[in-house]
Amino acid sequence: MFLGLCATSVAQENPATLSPEDARQCTELTKVMARNLYLYDEEYLKLKVLNEKTMLKAQEISKGYQNAPTQREAKLKELSTEFENEVKKMLDEQRLVALASYKINASLWLNTPQALKSLQGSIE
Repeated sequence: MFLGLCATSVAQENPATLSPEDARQCTELTKVMARNLYLYDEEYLKLKVLNEKTMLKAQEISKGYQNAPTQREAKLKELSTEFENEVKKMLDEQRLVALASYKINASLWLNTPQALKSLQGSIE
């Protein structure tokens, strides 16, 4: 769904923590998603936590499967599906329609040069 946006670099000191740049990017992404999905504050906070967890997992997959691109792609696709399912659980019928029109789709973004560059940055 949004994995490419979030698969940049992990803070080297603590792999379970987003770098300041990634945290900023995650916050911006969450704001955009919340605005497009018409989320309330509580829902925004849940989405932000989900985005952060998914971002960290995407970075872990990118690094762990750096020499196995086919497996990496499959794992990221699986993570994207899990993420989308979790987002859908948070939404009522009207917001599911908003989600469909917003068309969050990480696989499209992951195939862009910008995504590939950021993924390479997270591996180095």
